[in-house]
Amino acid sequence: MAIQIQINGVTATEGFLLAPLDGNEFPAVLSVVSSDGTTGMVQLRVSTIGVTVQLSTTEVEIGGTIATILATSRSKRRGDIILQAEVGGLVAGQLILTAIGNPRVRFAGRFESRFATNSDFYNEPRGTPKGWTWALEGEPDFVPEQNNVPTQPGMAVGRVVRFHDPVALRTHVPPVGVFVTAIEGDIEGDIAVFTSGDSIIGEKVSLGPNTYFASNRPANPADPPPFEVWDDGEEPLEAFELHLGSRFSGGSQKLTDRPQSSGFASLTGSEIQEYGIIPLQVFAEQRRKTLLADYTALSDDDRKNTAMGRNLAKRIGHLGGAPELNIPRLKSTLTAGYSGKEIYTGIVNDAVTINADDSAVLAFFEQFSEFALRAKFFNFHSDELCGRVDGTLAVRTVEQVTRAVLDPADEVALPSLNAVAQPARSMKIIELMQMPTHDMAWIREAVQAAIELELSTIPPYLCALWSIDESGTEAEELIRRIVQDEMGHMGLMCNLLKGLGEPPKIVTVAPRYPGPLPGGVRPELIVYLSGLNRDFLHDVLMEIEKPEEPLALLALDEAFPSIGKFYQALSDALVSEQPTLSTTGQLKKTSIGVDLLANIDDAVKAIDHIKGQGEGTTTSAIFDGELAHYYKFGEIYHGRKLVESPPGTFNFTGAEVPFPKTLPMAKAPAGGWPNRDPDGKGTLKAFNDLYASVLQKLESAWAAGGAADLSKAVGLMLQMADPARELMKVPRETCDGNYGPDFIV
Repeated sequence: MAIQIQINGVTATEGFLLAPLDGNEFPAVLSVVSSDGTTGMVQLRVSTIGVTVQLSTTEVEIGGTIATILATSRSKRRGDIILQAEVGGLVAGQLILTAIGNPRVRFAGRFESRFATNSDFYNEPRGTPKGWTWALEGEPDFVPEQNNVPTQPGMAVGRVVRFHDPVALRTHVPPVGVFVTAIEGDIEGDIAVFTSGDSIIGEKVSLGPNTYFASNRPANPADPPPFEVWDDGEEPLEAFELHLGSRFSGGSQKLTDRPQSSGFASLTGSEIQEYGIIPLQVFAEQRRKTLLADYTALSDDDRKNTAMGRNLAKRIGHLGGAPELNIPRLKSTLTAGYSGKEIYTGIVNDAVTINADDSAVLAFFEQFSEFALRAKFFNFHSDELCGRVDGTLAVRTVEQVTRAVLDPADEVALPSLNAVAQPARSMKIIELMQMPTHDMAWIREAVQAAIELELSTIPPYLCALWSIDESGTEAEELIRRIVQDEMGHMGLMCNLLKGLGEPPKIVTVAPRYPGPLPGGVRPELIVYLSGLNRDFLHDVLMEIEKPEEPLALLALDEAFPSIGKFYQALSDALVSEQPTLSTTGQLKKTSIGVDLLANIDDAVKAIDHIKGQGEGTTTSAIFDGELAHYYKFGEIYHGRKLVESPPGTFNFTGAEVPFPKTLPMAKAPAGGWPNRDPDGKGTLKAFNDLYASVLQKLESAWAAGGAADLSKAVGLMLQMADPARELMKVPRETCDGNYGPDFIV
């Protein structure tokens, strides 16, 4: 006798039930079928461990009557519900079940997206040698010839993100397609994933016919301006729609509801292993050899005089070239695109239609009107113009929204009701480091990027300093010196840019927190604002300053450049180009280490000074008679002085460095504290007004204001300490920890 139990019309040996949510219950339909024509009645028996379920009846007819089963709570572990079908007292069939909460539709696959990249204009039709994406002969343009500037929402401007039906899939590129792969849900303390058990699994997932990544920069000055412009890594999905076959579809009501990236980050080691991603250099060499085999199989005439030959040569060039065949090396893919990721979150709440049919999850979805999308785009390569996506679609429930609003500082996958798109940092330094030519234009861009990088370190360091609640401690003095050094580093870079004939931009590049460091340096590091504690020291402050090879710790991942490597590239470019520096408009502030840079030797020494103070050298933690910043922070974290014993070996085993008493400032959330007046005295606004004035005075100092404006900026920064500390004494209403400055301008 071959008896099988079906749940919601799907035959399976394992399945799931949906636990109640927001007062709604979700019974599943059970039936029993036979593969050999057996008929008769079957007894249903259920056993559970720590979870409660209800059967509507214990007797059903094979191929006839049905029963329902209802979970009244979540499972504590997977498979803690066992349903058996008995015939004549013998078990003839069994179904293992798990009661999950917050069911999510999981989808994954490969997508195609054809668009121009920096430093090409965003609506460049085919890509130029300036960018790192490009069209081949015979392929359609990235954008239509007319109406390719998005002057209003909803336009069809090309650059489409395709989950299916790629328009120009290149040879040796894997197929494109995104599908529902699983249902996942919450059990006690864990997530359970099911690759069968619901008819929605296997459905095609697609975006709208005109959905595109809407950075819209850099813009061609000859074009009308687009209606929106976003920094790299910050862009939304414009003209957004989501479709699960013909079973679910919807869009976003407001522009702020659209899925939007939270910034660039590198894939973690576990993600690289999970997705089976090989190192970029290995991928490029394997693909290059494959294309070389195709190219060398062509006749000399076909190599030069056919589109196939020219296209193969172009692809080989972008993968490293082949000098023996006179194929020059061309600009390679963006490292961050291949080994990095962007996570988009948004709300599906417009024109939602659901055809549940026999899908339990979609029947669950029918009870709600708003859904949360989370999609990770990653592993994109310019030879393919394709990448991978892994995401979920879930109900946006009252419980989830409440949790997000009560504590926005927590990492919540679903956007809150008041979600605001936060500026992400660009990948400018990554792009600069990958450019083959470091000319004067490169140098100016690099110096501006260095200014933004140094500026971004000062607010978290100041929060750590201001949170120390006892004076005269060694920790306080160590951090105070570091803050002064960082101000000096920024000032030196401002002098260098001014010496090259350009005033620095400061106000418009003010950093937002939390977020990665500007430029793509260490994109796996998320910098946030907090009071001084060991987690903040270890995870943020020490990580910012971490050398390429710490003398007392393990080396970093080489996928992205360290700050030291970036500065070394800048120094090398200055030596190579030998530009003349003018001291006109440069400023001197001895108290924070800002000196005039009269020539290239001065500039190189300044860069060596910045590197040494931050990281030390490859053989010593000491630079110019002082510990480098990384090791100063390390002494506070480890609670011990760094000592050298034996020579060349450094360890935190010296005299005690007591950890100071601190004010418990919590992590400041993205977009700042929801309560904009936590003490009822306007202190938060007063702080941010001072901060804005500091930035304005710094910018005007190097523009035309001179030393007077620089002195005013330093004085205003000192005044910021009092309101910052007052905020750090105000407890948050609903969560642990206190308020603090959020540096919003």
